[in-house]
Amino acid sequence: EVARCLMSYYDGSHDPSIGPTIEMIAVKESRRGEGLAKVLWYWVLRFIETHFTLECLNNDAPIGHIMVKATQIGTQEVEMRQRKRDGTKVPVGFKEFIFDYCGFSVR
Repeated sequence: EVARCLMSYYDGSHDPSIGPTIEMIAVKESRRGEGLAKVLWYWVLRFIETHFTLECLNNDAPIGHIMVKATQIGTQEVEMRQRKRDGTKVPVGFKEFIFDYCGFSVR
């Protein structure tokens, strides 16, 4: 195991048009800095696209998009990234990863 993602339904409806809730995405501490969070997010998206309908029945997401929710977004470290200017590794928090890489927006 090098990385994990926890997805769930909080509303209990199991309606595939609503989409999942991302509870957590994290890379094992000893493997951080290898870009594995981006690989994990790629496969999470493929899973969502395969197992959920693309037509949301609610008005929060446009037609053709899946509404993926993230709750309790904290700043705990989930990955490391390398700075472009000096090459040092700096921690990436869950909040930064969700907004800057995964493309989440505030609603």
